[in-house]
Amino acid sequence: MVRKEAVKMYGDSIPYKLDLLTEYDQDYYGRKKDRTQLPVYRIIVDDEMHTRHYYQPETLMQRRVDDDGRLRRLLYSGLHSLNIKFLTDRPVLWNIVMYTLLLGGTFLSLTGVVLSIKWIIRKANRFFKQKV
Repeated sequence: MVRKEAVKMYGDSIPYKLDLLTEYDQDYYGRKKDRTQLPVYRIIVDDEMHTRHYYQPETLMQRRVDDDGRLRRLLYSGLHSLNIKFLTDRPVLWNIVMYTLLLGGTFLSLTGVVLSIKWIIRKANRFFKQKV
């Protein structure tokens, strides 16, 4: 069935490789394992976008990943929620990295607030000294 889908999409003009995945790879993973169920059929297409299709055998639900999708996922999901395969495979390391970044961002924000308050106080003191 999956082979028929591949032939329907690409015909015989573009070579592709079909295999069954029983473990997550660099493109098919996620923190929510219920959305990315295994096993899946993977079709690797030999085109300029390095396209990969993932089909769930029971439902034939498709997930398509190409170079643009990889870049978007890295820039949004990877940087905003640290959804990177290396970290999602190691939840303890993910927590350490996430909390370190959160504490660093909090410290940086508080530093900015303190400096702003000091600047406002300094300007207010100069303003009131000139009036007297």
